[in-house]
Amino acid sequence: MKLLAGEVGVLAADSVGRIIANTDRYLDRATLTVDAASLRDVWVQLTVGGWDRLMLQAEDDGAGADLVDLLSVAETWGRYLVALPFLETVVLRRWTSNDEALTGRPLTGLLRNGIAPFACEPGVVTLTGVKPPRASERAGERAERDAFAPSLPLGIIDEQTDLPTQCTRELNVLSVATAVGAASMALARTVEYAKNREAFGRTIGHFQAVKHRLANMHVDLELARTAVLWAAQDASSGARPLHSAVTRAQRIAAGAIQLHGGTGFTWDAAVHRYMRHVLAVSKLLKDTPAIDGGAQLTLSTVAEEHSDID
Repeated sequence: MKLLAGEVGVLAADSVGRIIANTDRYLDRATLTVDAASLRDVWVQLTVGGWDRLMLQAEDDGAGADLVDLLSVAETWGRYLVALPFLETVVLRRWTSNDEALTGRPLTGLLRNGIAPFACEPGVVTLTGVKPPRASERAGERAERDAFAPSLPLGIIDEQTDLPTQCTRELNVLSVATAVGAASMALARTVEYAKNREAFGRTIGHFQAVKHRLANMHVDLELARTAVLWAAQDASSGARPLHSAVTRAQRIAAGAIQLHGGTGFTWDAAVHRYMRHVLAVSKLLKDTPAIDGGAQLTLSTVAEEHSDID
């Protein structure tokens, strides 16, 4: 039976979500991070199950998923803030499917702005070209590590890259989809908090100001999802919908922190982890024009101004 468009992504998102949800028992609630051994276990489960081959065709032992399919997986991935280059590997595996030396390896790609997610992490292979594949396992040693977001550590590398435009576009779209996923979890946690946190003898969710803020955050979330879908389906849209989605995700994360009240600014609440992830994604779009050939729009300023925060 042939699956309808998008069904591959829904099924994959459910399966991948089940795998990473099992890390909850290892989760550090204060930091929303898991230890290295647990991350390795998740990676083994993903690769043994063939989930890193989602975008390969059936003849290459893949699922034939397209970019739209991967949006569901990326959003699920972003909800859990897993510090692994899974989506980068899925995309680059398709572009290097005939290279046996890279099979089973965690991959990342150097974008044209000199940023490569996870490039400084142990064992990650950084690609600067795919036809033929040009891989560097020592790129991380030459890179400046930006660990502002534990879920998305960035490598800043002073090196040229020749990754195809379509490849970098796919990487950017999926990165922004993870930011939308992070924002969706921040909103879900805030709604739950509003249902239980009491002030002046009633839960704060009863207050009109809180209701309206949560409603606006929900609207931002749906519009962000739509923007990412637009970017995935229409290559001619450039990065404009991606910038829009990141802006809305950032607004949701900021609202989550504020609606958590005083605890929202503490390490114990850990809501800031979602904001950090969104800001790291915005930095990935640094120097990427909002409209091809037009004026540049970047959200990296905020991240850079807060890069000294531990």
